[in-house]
Amino acid sequence: MTTKTVIPTSKIVKIMKENGIERVSKDTAKYLSEILEEYLLKITKEANELCKYAKRKTISVEDMQTVVKKTE
Repeated sequence: MTTKTVIPTSKIVKIMKENGIERVSKDTAKYLSEILEEYLLKITKEANELCKYAKRKTISVEDMQTVVKKTE
């Protein structure tokens, strides 16, 4: 996948370095950004389906927690 991502790779590198990773290649950060965005899109779509089923328009923390628990 070679799409433009919304999550900045610099933030991914920062998170990794704050957790003890010394060096991260640009390709790795880009790949992680793409994967994280795919995961985010997947879980938000599923949470939105829960909202539709409950006849709501706003995704709640509980919706997200339900979806995340389901995907673990």
